[in-house]
Amino acid sequence: MIRRGINQKDEILKLKNGSLEYDKAIDDVLYLMNEIFKSCKIVHTKTGLLFNGYDSSFPKGKNTLSQTSSKGIMSYGKTDEEILEIAFGGHITEKEDGKKYIWNKIVYEGSEINKILSKIYSDTHYIPLADFHIERK
Repeated sequence: MIRRGINQKDEILKLKNGSLEYDKAIDDVLYLMNEIFKSCKIVHTKTGLLFNGYDSSFPKGKNTLSQTSSKGIMSYGKTDEEILEIAFGGHITEKEDGKKYIWNKIVYEGSEINKILSKIYSDTHYIPLADFHIERK
């Protein structure tokens, strides 16, 4: 059993015993752990802005996109489409043009984020889902 506060990878490495097959199995476990705990971030392709999540715990909410902060999303075994669906969740809508859009929370209309987006979009509250991509770590 692995205890809290101890580096799990170090504990697993201690299990190596010099047997080629056994040590290979330990290496495989460590590789799988690395893969499982990898995260990714969602980036707005046209501006480089980062998906910052939706959080109603702030009094006015928070901007969905940020120049500096991003919400990490666990990516193991998920396609880019699945990651976008999980991250944007119930904030994806399909408009009359048949395209999918995400709802973009803007806390302050005069914000730098809004200025950046308004150079590209007439409505900065809805951004095409296709304008985002996944960056895996």
